[in-house]
Amino acid sequence: MATKTLCAAALFISLPLIVSSPARANQQKSSANDPAPRVIKLWPKGAPGATGDSEEDTPAIIPYLPAADKNTGAGVLICPGGAFTNRAVNHEGVLIAQWLKARGVAGFVLRYRIRPLYTPDDSTQDALRGLRYLRANAAEFRLDPNRIGIIGFSAGAELATFTVFKAVPARPEAEDPIDRMSSRADFMILAYGSSPIPASLNTNEAPIPPTFMFCTAEDIGHLRGMTELYAGLVRARVPAEAHFFVNGEHYARKRDLSPNIEAQRVYRRKRPTDKDDFVVEIKAGAENRLHIEVFSR
Repeated sequence: MATKTLCAAALFISLPLIVSSPARANQQKSSANDPAPRVIKLWPKGAPGATGDSEEDTPAIIPYLPAADKNTGAGVLICPGGAFTNRAVNHEGVLIAQWLKARGVAGFVLRYRIRPLYTPDDSTQDALRGLRYLRANAAEFRLDPNRIGIIGFSAGAELATFTVFKAVPARPEAEDPIDRMSSRADFMILAYGSSPIPASLNTNEAPIPPTFMFCTAEDIGHLRGMTELYAGLVRARVPAEAHFFVNGEHYARKRDLSPNIEAQRVYRRKRPTDKDDFVVEIKAGAENRLHIEVFSR
């Protein structure tokens, strides 16, 4: 049986991130010239357990789809952070999705339910539904249903792990066509956030997808959780890669997303003195395998 590779999608990403404060990062706004995004309700008739019909009661995805001539077939459900009390939609959602779109990868920003109206369990149901929705509508979004992953930042990374650990199989007999699809993620990317593998999870029966993660030693609270998860992934024989830097506070924002990689090429850089700038690189290799790296810029 072939060894699982680090990521299942053919995806070229070189994603520079620069550490920033939440207040500064939240000041970023989408361009005024951008068209209004399409908001797709995950449950058109109302989400399970919803207590109202406002935007905060209505889980949704906002798609950012590449042009047909650039489309790679890969898709990513994006979970912004925000401590489950808000969502950092701009710098951990829209900007990431726009960058993916420009490089042929469909990005879907998840609007999940948050406190105080809802719990992380509700948020997890929203993310599970999001993955199922993408797979059920793969033809419309021009996705390969076997190349749909999840990325999360901070609390969004915690949400991504909840979603992977609670993945539900396809139910072909379900009345709802979305519930007929699996909620599995084909790969998982975690940025400064995580949760441990539940002791009750049988990773043979519910395999965890190839995973990449990064954090810093200054962000000690999140680092502890990520090192615990990484150790659990290694014990479970999950293909995983982790990069933990000495410097850098919690939170990051996108800066320069200019491409600087070539397909099928090994890419390395020496670490200069700018300690607060990181590059997350995901690239396709031989036999559709992915290599993921984070290093100082």
